[in-house]
Amino acid sequence: MNKIFINESKFPFDLDQVRVEEWVNNIRNKLIQLSKNNINCIYDSERGRIQSALYAFEDSQSVIEDYKNLKNFKATDSGYLKLYGIFQALFVQQDSLKNLRIAINNSQTNFYEDYKGLYSVRNIRNMTIDHPTDERGEYFLISQMSINKYGYQMIGYLKSGKTTTININIYKLLTIQENGVVKIMNLINSEINN
Repeated sequence: MNKIFINESKFPFDLDQVRVEEWVNNIRNKLIQLSKNNINCIYDSERGRIQSALYAFEDSQSVIEDYKNLKNFKATDSGYLKLYGIFQALFVQQDSLKNLRIAINNSQTNFYEDYKGLYSVRNIRNMTIDHPTDERGEYFLISQMSINKYGYQMIGYLKSGKTTTININIYKLLTIQENGVVKIMNLINSEINN
């Protein structure tokens, strides 16, 4: 497995809460306009799913922004809660866009085939939290003393009987997440405009 731990001091992101809110409002307005013009009535029939997905997307971005603004922490400073929280926000953000695409035009989003970076974020989340357990026949745990805002180490017990240490860089995962999310946002824009 690749070791992706780099202790950086700032996040290199372009996506932020303001841009997410602008995008969400543009999507809402476009769907409402289509509905008013009877061009495409998906907003009427899928309103609940669309609104739920858009709010989940905004909320998850808010959690990501809050995480980026945290001071450095360690395990004893609610580190596990903060790690679990950021991973849940990344997962929810991906699923919200997947559900939005289903609501808009019944399009499926295959993270494994089409968005390998996003799939890797999901996989690292599953390994980190070791949930679901027994899914892979390999087991992972977080090295408590390594936890900080920028990353942590996992110890893995592999099927082969060997152990491995994997360094995880949260910054790298957030960058991967942003790149994949922006691609899906652009895809949704094009789907709505067609």
